Formats: sequence, C-alpha cells, structure tokens
Amino acid sequence: MYVNFSNQIGGYVYEWCMKPSCFSCLKMECEYKYGKFKEQEVQLLMTLVNKYKVIIENKKTDAITWKQKQTTWEEITNEFNANNDVYRSCKNIKGKYENLKKNAKKNLQPKSEMYIKRVEVSINRY
Repeated sequence: MYVNFSNQIGGYVYEWCMKPSCFSCLKMECEYKYGKFKEQEVQLLMTLVNKYKVIIENKKTDAITWKQKQTTWEEITNEFNANNDVYRSCKNIKGKYENLKKNAKKNLQPKSEMYIKRVEVSINRY
C-alpha cells in the first residue's frame, strides 16, 4: 500500500506517490500531476505534434518504429518543457495528446448515430 501526497504550490497541484520502491531512490521518477493543461499549452502541444505527425501516427508496430516513436515523444517533451514554465512528463504529454485525439473523434460522430449503434447493440444481446 502506498500513500499519495499533494501540495498546492504556485497555483499548481503537485502529487507524488510514496511507494516503498521510491523511498530509496529519492529521484523524480514518481508520478507528478500539475493540474489541467492551459489553452496555450494545448496549442504548443498541437504545434509540436504536427511537426512530428508522420512518425507519431505511423501504424507500424515493429521495434524500429516503436523506438522512433519513443524518441520522438522525448523530443516533443524536451521542446515542450523548453517553451513552457510548467514541467510536464513525457507520459503526461502523450496522455494529453491521446485524450485530445479521442475527444475529437467522439465529437465528430453525430449523436443520432451513437444512439442507433447503442440500440443495435442492445437488440443483438437478446
């Protein structure tokens, strides 16, 4: 069992875990949460993602492509943090991009079409 601690410093909420494995290292390897992304941070993220979109959106799943994607996300994170006053982890930035992409797809689908699909699924169950 581990405990999450959080502090509010400078308008941002910082949370970190106190897992037993993290007590000995005392490095910044634990998860930090810095609150919501601001609009300018989202715009910066989308600018950086568009710059590397060919690599990020590549559908291949082999080892070489996976390593390229990992390196690209690290580059995006470095550029993002260099142009931003709040530090964000690679995992945090990638997660935000995935959520933005998911929400964009959800908003493009008409609500009537979503309702029809739900009805078809419920009919097929019986």
